[in-house]
Amino acid sequence: MVDTFETAVMWDRLESLHTAIIEEVSKAMQRVCGVLPVHLHVSRWLAPYYTLLAPIDPGRKLEQWREIKRVYDPDGIMNPGVLFEPES
Repeated sequence: MVDTFETAVMWDRLESLHTAIIEEVSKAMQRVCGVLPVHLHVSRWLAPYYTLLAPIDPGRKLEQWREIKRVYDPDGIMNPGVLFEPES
């Protein structure tokens, strides 16, 4: 699985946001895929950009991706319906 997401935050909140994302997404990645690779790039405009990389079970790939995505997009507002039909 390869996925990316980007967000925005003020400088004074970057550390707490980053800590929360790493903790929660890493837990989900470990639970769903058995690995923890979550990488961060911060642009000069302070837009944290996260990359997720993990092996995935071919028979469960959509289910696994959705389970991890729910952690960083619990309300399904990040590009709903762009790649797949939104969950009901």
